Amino acid sequence: MELAILADYFESEIAVVDVRTLNVHAYGQGKQFPRRAYLLYDGLHYDALAMNSEDNEATDKLTFSPSDTKAHAAAVMLAQLLQKDKKFTNVSQFSLKCDVCGSGLTGAKQAQEHATATGHTSFSEYQ
Repeated sequence: MELAILADYFESEIAVVDVRTLNVHAYGQGKQFPRRAYLLYDGLHYDALAMNSEDNEATDKLTFSPSDTKAHAAAVMLAQLLQKDKKFTNVSQFSLKCDVCGSGLTGAKQAQEHATATGHTSFSEYQ
């Protein structure tokens, strides 16, 4: 919902590439906005994508034409590389350990239930 609001506010499409599924979700699409920004979503965080044209960050390109197929393909290709390296978190299936009592948990739902039942709020992810 927040991304749809931001797309309207900035009058820009916001395309989010999910690293785990490679799905692309576009917010503001069809509203004839003149530009598009790309974000990667790793299951927990959103990261803005920029295209480097030189070694100077001031010249990084942050927005693109919504019809720019090369920018779209580059965003998806980066997500594919990250997916291959397992650089994403599946919050429904990741393994957690309670830092207080050592209980092993699977997913955010079990962590929330454990926190509610015990008052423990410190967890660590492990493989």
